Amino acid sequence: MRLNKASIALTLSLAISGMVQAGFFDDFFNSTKKGADSVIEGTTSAVKNVGDSIANTASFITSSLTELKIKSSLGDTDSEYALAVIYDTGNGAEVDKEKAFDLYEDAADGGVMLAQFALAQKYDKGEGVAQNDQKALQRYLEAAEQGHARAQYHAGVKYDSGIGTLQDNALALQWYQKAANQGHVEAQYSTGQKYLNGEGVETDPVAAAKWLLSAAKQGHTNAQIVMGSLYMNATGVDHNLDEALAWFEKAGDQQGITVTQYKIALSLTGVDDNKAFEWYLKAAEKDHTESQNAVAGMYDSGTGVTLDHFNAIEWYAEAGNSDGVTESQNNFAKFYADRSEYENAITWYEKAGNQGGITASQNALGDDLSSQGEFENAIAWYEKAGNQGGITASQNALGEKYLGNDDSKSLAWFILANNNDGVTKAQISIAKSLLGNDDDQALAWFLEANDTVGILEYANSQLGVDNYKSLQWFTQIGNNDGVITAQINIAKSHGGTDQRLAFSWYQKAAEGGHILAQFELAQVYDAGQLVSENNAKAVFWYQKAAESGHLESQYNLAYKYDIGEGTAEDNAKAVHWYSIAANNGHVTAQANLAQMYDLGEGVAEDDTKALKLYRKAAQQGHAIAQLNLAIKYDNGDGVFEDNQEAVYWYQKSANQGLEVAQANLGVMYAIGEGVKQDYTKAMSLYLQAAEQKYAPAYYSIALAYSDGEGVAINHQKAFEYFLMAGKRDHADAQYSLALMLERGIGIREDDKQAFEWHKKAAANGNALAQFAIAQKYDMGEYVLEDNEQAFKWYQMAAQSGHTIAQYILAEKYRTGEGVEQNAQQAFALYQQASVEGHVSAQYHIALALQNGDGTDQDSSKAAQWYKRAANQGLAGAQSNLAMMYAEGEGVIENDQTAVSLLKMAVAQSHAGAQANLAAMYADGMGVAEDDRQAYNLFKNSAEQGYAEAQYNLGLIYESGAGIYKDFERSVHWYHKAALQGHAGAQSNLGAMYANGKGVLSDFDKALKWLHLAAEQGYAPAQSNLGDIYASGTGVAPDPQQALQLYRNAASQGYTDAQYNMGIVYTQGIGVAVDTQQAIQWFRNAANRGHAEAQYMMGQLFEIGHGVGTNIDTAYKWYAQSADQGYADAQFKLGDLHFNGTGVTPDYQQAMIWYLSAAEQNHTDAQTSLATMYANGDGVLKDSIKAAQWYRRAAELGHAHAQFMLGQTYSIGVGIPKDPSKAIFWYSHAAEQGHLAAQYGLGQQYENGEGVTENKQLALQYYYQAATQDHSGAQSSLGLMFMNGEGTQQDYQQALHWLRGAAHQNNATAQYYLGRMFELGNGVTADNLQAVEWYRAAADQGYALAQSSMGRMYAEGNGVFEDSQKALDWHKKAAEQGEPESQYQLGLIYDKGKIVIEDNPTAIVWYQKAADQGLLDAQFALGYKYDLGEGVLKDDNKAIFWYTKAATKGHQTAQFNLAYKYDEGEGVEEDNKAAFVWYQMAAENSHAAAQYNLGLMYANGEGVEQNMTKCKQWIQKAFENNDIGISQRAEDFWNINDLW
Repeated sequence: MRLNKASIALTLSLAISGMVQAGFFDDFFNSTKKGADSVIEGTTSAVKNVGDSIANTASFITSSLTELKIKSSLGDTDSEYALAVIYDTGNGAEVDKEKAFDLYEDAADGGVMLAQFALAQKYDKGEGVAQNDQKALQRYLEAAEQGHARAQYHAGVKYDSGIGTLQDNALALQWYQKAANQGHVEAQYSTGQKYLNGEGVETDPVAAAKWLLSAAKQGHTNAQIVMGSLYMNATGVDHNLDEALAWFEKAGDQQGITVTQYKIALSLTGVDDNKAFEWYLKAAEKDHTESQNAVAGMYDSGTGVTLDHFNAIEWYAEAGNSDGVTESQNNFAKFYADRSEYENAITWYEKAGNQGGITASQNALGDDLSSQGEFENAIAWYEKAGNQGGITASQNALGEKYLGNDDSKSLAWFILANNNDGVTKAQISIAKSLLGNDDDQALAWFLEANDTVGILEYANSQLGVDNYKSLQWFTQIGNNDGVITAQINIAKSHGGTDQRLAFSWYQKAAEGGHILAQFELAQVYDAGQLVSENNAKAVFWYQKAAESGHLESQYNLAYKYDIGEGTAEDNAKAVHWYSIAANNGHVTAQANLAQMYDLGEGVAEDDTKALKLYRKAAQQGHAIAQLNLAIKYDNGDGVFEDNQEAVYWYQKSANQGLEVAQANLGVMYAIGEGVKQDYTKAMSLYLQAAEQKYAPAYYSIALAYSDGEGVAINHQKAFEYFLMAGKRDHADAQYSLALMLERGIGIREDDKQAFEWHKKAAANGNALAQFAIAQKYDMGEYVLEDNEQAFKWYQMAAQSGHTIAQYILAEKYRTGEGVEQNAQQAFALYQQASVEGHVSAQYHIALALQNGDGTDQDSSKAAQWYKRAANQGLAGAQSNLAMMYAEGEGVIENDQTAVSLLKMAVAQSHAGAQANLAAMYADGMGVAEDDRQAYNLFKNSAEQGYAEAQYNLGLIYESGAGIYKDFERSVHWYHKAALQGHAGAQSNLGAMYANGKGVLSDFDKALKWLHLAAEQGYAPAQSNLGDIYASGTGVAPDPQQALQLYRNAASQGYTDAQYNMGIVYTQGIGVAVDTQQAIQWFRNAANRGHAEAQYMMGQLFEIGHGVGTNIDTAYKWYAQSADQGYADAQFKLGDLHFNGTGVTPDYQQAMIWYLSAAEQNHTDAQTSLATMYANGDGVLKDSIKAAQWYRRAAELGHAHAQFMLGQTYSIGVGIPKDPSKAIFWYSHAAEQGHLAAQYGLGQQYENGEGVTENKQLALQYYYQAATQDHSGAQSSLGLMFMNGEGTQQDYQQALHWLRGAAHQNNATAQYYLGRMFELGNGVTADNLQAVEWYRAAADQGYALAQSSMGRMYAEGNGVFEDSQKALDWHKKAAEQGEPESQYQLGLIYDKGKIVIEDNPTAIVWYQKAADQGLLDAQFALGYKYDLGEGVLKDDNKAIFWYTKAATKGHQTAQFNLAYKYDEGEGVEEDNKAAFVWYQMAAENSHAAAQYNLGLMYANGEGVEQNMTKCKQWIQKAFENNDIGISQRAEDFWNINDLW
């Protein structure tokens, strides 16, 4: 059998597309442009014909008129055209339009392109002939087919307008685009509009922009205007207002210019307000209302221009914005009000009619006078404002003013203000003035002031004079505060004489609420003076005093919350109390609060607030605040970097002896930042800090000695100081020590010590050390190679910001080296590494974005990242970016740029680039076509081992393109590429072996290579394998395998057509069926002559859907529709005549109607017509014509025709056999929504069969099929939602889809629905429902469901317990290979449940389940071999099965295995092995294992003797629930006196 391969161009494209899926990242888009050559050649040919015709015409004109007439009479078409031009123009003869027309017509009929166009123009314009659009179109099409650009354009216009033909956007676009490719500017504009509006093609803004830009560059005004709009709205091009403005200006479109100016201004607003104002002003001066309002607003707010309310008012007026005018007047008034010029403010508020503003200004004037103490004048303005509160406040203020100076006047004003409290204060003031002079009079005033208050004042006057007397008065009037104050005074009086008595009085005062007493008491508890230290009580009393406003208590309480002393640590509460204390002026609270804001502890991080607080505390001399402020300025953290300011504050702090400040200031002097460089001063400061044993100071001194900065280089001293710093956990010093020890600098070389210091530095977060350790583990340097350790340290280094570690870690996640493959994690790490410009990381980011690996696919962003890497000279990036330009992927297509980039990469001998450039030369893309150059480049690339080039070289030798044919060399290169996993090469190599080309025919090898390619999802290989299995050539025939292979190939991408609204309602596809609604729609439309509705009415009457069946009425409706030219109806009439439905069978009539519909590209009709030719129904059998009609329907997207055409290519009837084309058409059929194809694709992506596993894509394909009621897809979709595969776990969605499938009797869905009801996943647990669904699935023979039924009957869940039925169901499941049921059957025969005990039968079932990896079965089988039950005793087999079960965690198997090693049963006694297995079982809570493990520790068997661990395990064994073991453990404990 001879296998066909795809053509070179197609195979190249398919193979290279396959390379993308296979992940060959150096060269993604090496495919050629299909059809590009034919377009270019056709265009060239057309140009040559035009040129020849023009040249010939010129020569004819120079000939005699007579000679032309003679040649014309002899039928010379060129002479006819030349003579027609003469008569048409009068150039050489009198004008004769009729003769000219006749001659044009003859020449046109003879195929002269220019004559065809001229004739079309005549018909179009009615010159010399009656105007006739149909004939004009006919002639335009004749010329257009020959490549005449203007004719192509005019043909497009006809189809676009529907003049002379049916309107057809697709055909219009086809002809526009042909003319546009030849540079026809109007055609370019029209093509762009079609792509922009989605007319005749899917909307494609990028393609639209490409064509419109071509037209615009040629001066097409409308195209320039549209380009302006595209750039303005970022449609198909990047948003670029400058470009938009430039195009509008070229077009002279004032409106576009103005709008663009406005949008430019908008884009600058908030970014550069000055420039924004300039653009707004330009547009405003052109009467753009929005811009005028914007200019006014900017004047009004002073944004981007000097504040000018007058100009704001004028522009608002210009814009007709009265509200804006009023707002500006109010703003003007506010401007004066803000400057306290209230009288001017009142004037503008009056203009704005703002009474509220007037009143507010009057009140403000009153407030202003009041603040100046002019209360009488203030009262006058408050009276104008009607502000009684202001009047009263001023009267009270006068009362306060005179209080204590002239109490009589004070009393009078308080009386006017009706202020009883004020009156009382004045009376008390009078009383106080009399105290000590006239106590009786004073007492009288106190009594006047309301007895208690007066006496209180009197009692207060005695404080400090006679505290006990004061206490007596306070007690008498029941004034607790006074009593407490007196108590405090008494306490203070005893402070120096009797501290315990003083503490007693303080405690009484504190309990009574005295703040100072509470603070003093807290201090006593805090310090442990007089009483034991009690932080909780200290916090309690600090809290009391703090809540009453005591400053030190507020700070101390905050500190307690900060460090968690006496209370739980609470940063938020610490911030709260620090804030209160700081606001009250506590400097340390300010410093501590600043740090909380700086670190975001207990409050949102806020550099501005931190800086303000640091400065406030620093200015008060707080050393740590000064240090932190210096660090802020040093690092530019939350403030602009200012080294001089940093030095200033470092110096302040250093002067107070703070070692950190001294060390940091030393660094500033050393590097000359903010201060003149001075190594001596730096060293002095380092030494001051070092005296305080500050590790960074040691480190800086070490660096100075190492680098010779300010001192002579002295590596020994450097090492000493690094050592001092390193011992104090200074990570950089530790890393430096490691390097010096590694290299023997200043110390004897010592790799072991070096490694120890690397570990210390790494543990302290040094990224370089972490990376160094990772490298050592990775390469086995000083340590054993250990991938896990290497990965761990690379991860730590990456997290510490080490760029190379980030990249290496990304590579490991991408490749799955030493870690589970994770594309998302790899992408994130590549991004981290790219921040520092890591070129390979940039390349891999581009790669991930291009393929959607670990991130969303984004070609535009991918191109940007490739550019970054390419600009740094990375050949792989240059190559991949080149192919993006070649394909127009993420960038505007540009073959020349692609070639330029590829040449850069080729200069670096990049194999992928060589192959890509070779493809460009092969296809003449961006360079002149050159097969020899293509061959040389492919050869260079192939010799470097590049699989794609090797494959293409094989194609070249096979086809002889640019070189002689050589099948043996072809096989040689195919073989090299195939060994690297190249699917196309594997497929072609398989075909070479099958066909015996270049190698002896060998079907075994053919099958091997074809299978390898097919497993990668390569369509030609799948098709060829399908042919082999279908025909049984070289293998046993296997139709099922052939069908699966065809299905795999066919389901690689294509989509079906959708039905119209009426059909949706009729068939209930995607909506609820509503027949009457459908009939109403169809009948209303049909009665108005709508052909499609007439057709649907015919369908309804034909099938009796919602109406009575009536074939005559159906025929009438079909005929009405068909007479209007409706192709569906014509096709239906063809069907009726073909099948004799309602009419006499008539193949001729059927052929007529089929042909009418087929000529309108009705694909069903074309397919039926093809079938008639294929079968010879009513016509002579003609396989060639059948294939032609199948092709026409298939190319228009008819799924069945595509399938039939695929079959035709597959078997080679009527056309040459071509498996690759068969696969192509099968694939298209699947992509149109073929349910089985969609479902199959879902399975392939879910399971990674022939494609890279992709759960998300699987979910999408399942969803497509599931929504069309495919039960298998619904079931699979439900399982994915249930398990959270490819999507988030969603039990409700799982239930929805599983129910849908289960109701279609899908056994898998029924089973898992049962599981969900049994387990209560997404539903209330319901065993009855579970059993119902299990039974439904089990009745269909579903093994898992049968097993579950066995379990439910055995346990009596949802059914009555029935051991016999349990046995029956388990048997059914077990016989189908279900391991759990096999194990259960083993148990039943083992234990003699229901059946007679039968160990041999039990062994059989245990063996079956164990072979499938069932844990319990493996243990049971081991146990049987151990005991010799039902089988000969066999310790080796027992150990074998115990080991299998134990390895998976079976605790009893672990114990038994340990016991075997312990006792030497069936294996050599091995205490260490026994110890390992006992320990595993013990850790799994096996009581006997715990007891035995304890004995091994006690006896030192298999492990060092350790009585502590012995006691631990004996204790655990005792506490376990095994009574026998507990007793033995207790006995052992007692005997050995472990108490």
